[in-house]
Amino acid sequence: MKSKGQINLNSFRPFLKFGITTFFVFAGALNALALELKFDVLYQGDTIGVLDVSKQVTEGEIRFNYSLDITSTVFFKTVRIQYTMDAKYQKTELRYYHLLYKINGKVNEEVTLTWATDHYNIVSLKKKDKDRHDEVINFTTVLLFFSEPLKRTRVWGELNCRYQALVRQTDGGYAMDTGGGRNNVFYYKDNQLDRATFDTPVLDFEIFRERQ
Repeated sequence: MKSKGQINLNSFRPFLKFGITTFFVFAGALNALALELKFDVLYQGDTIGVLDVSKQVTEGEIRFNYSLDITSTVFFKTVRIQYTMDAKYQKTELRYYHLLYKINGKVNEEVTLTWATDHYNIVSLKKKDKDRHDEVINFTTVLLFFSEPLKRTRVWGELNCRYQALVRQTDGGYAMDTGGGRNNVFYYKDNQLDRATFDTPVLDFEIFRERQ
């Protein structure tokens, strides 16, 4: 028999359970942050496809996913370009990426980069021998989609497997030298990528961020 004023803890257990569960759900949400960006892709003013880029942060590990799928007519021929990539960072250091680049369904290039204790191993479809890179990489092109590259002068190109010069232009854009006299230019608004122009050997196109 309970004495007067005694608290029955059993009556509070459902609330305690709810509170504990809520705490862990909230804590888990803080440790797993995700951001998805969508861009419309245009060629000569016409929409030719979409570009999806996502970022997920979980306890110091950052994963990126990049997916481009566009179709257009170039010199009376239909061209479809598909470019997908998965990448992983450990805090600020690149640990891995794999990309697949297709033109009209045929694999044009496939690259896998993996961290191996004190260097990177790079395997490319176009190169018969495995390549090696000794310097730690902490800034690659996929990061250009998520924040303005202030004070950056170079960026690692995942497809070319080398550093590419990054130059701030008078119009505010950042030109990335991809080789052969070609440049991709990125424009930002409020520290977020707003639009970009891509100059490729196959097709020149623009991307515009979709408004949320």
